[in-house]
Amino acid sequence: MARQTASMALPKEKLKSLETYINGQNENVYLFGLFLAEFLNDNLHPQGFVTSCELAIHCLQTGMGKDKKPFVHKLAKKPSAVYGELRKAIPTIAVAVMPQGFSFEVKQILHETLFSTEKKYSVKK
Repeated sequence: MARQTASMALPKEKLKSLETYINGQNENVYLFGLFLAEFLNDNLHPQGFVTSCELAIHCLQTGMGKDKKPFVHKLAKKPSAVYGELRKAIPTIAVAVMPQGFSFEVKQILHETLFSTEKKYSVKK
């Protein structure tokens, strides 16, 4: 499948008001949307979106920005379960804010990553 690069201008606007596009999520998901709106590059392909989401989560976990400088945020340095919740929300966020083909590729990448990780660490009988 060909990589599509998309402008992040509209998705960034949608991320700023994620609760309008996704109902019933934990407040952390909406806070993550606000964080991503400022974090994402201006143009990304699906793998870049997934990588940026993972990098954003890593920065929140460590409380260190991409520039390696500490920052303060409501989601910074929380228990690991919070970041697991955010990772699980990435496909839902992609569907809510990205064009259909782009979000489909994001979900495919995440699915492949999940299953390749499971195979890597599976126990042989």
